[in-house]
Amino acid sequence: MDVFVIANADTVMSRHSADLAAEVYPGVSVTRELGEHETMLSIDKARRVLGYEPEFGWRTAGAASG
Repeated sequence: MDVFVIANADTVMSRHSADLAAEVYPGVSVTRELGEHETMLSIDKARRVLGYEPEFGWRTAGAASG
């Protein structure tokens, strides 16, 4: 059985993801560079295996709806 994380590619947070990770999870090493508002949930497997790509982002959802 395969398990996938299906999540948005960005966050709703106004602060940078790397700053939040350092504050909330001190001492936990970050294994790759995080984009400014990139999700901290890896959706790489879903992208690779399923061809998954989020259609909308949290940061653009309001603009798309109205």
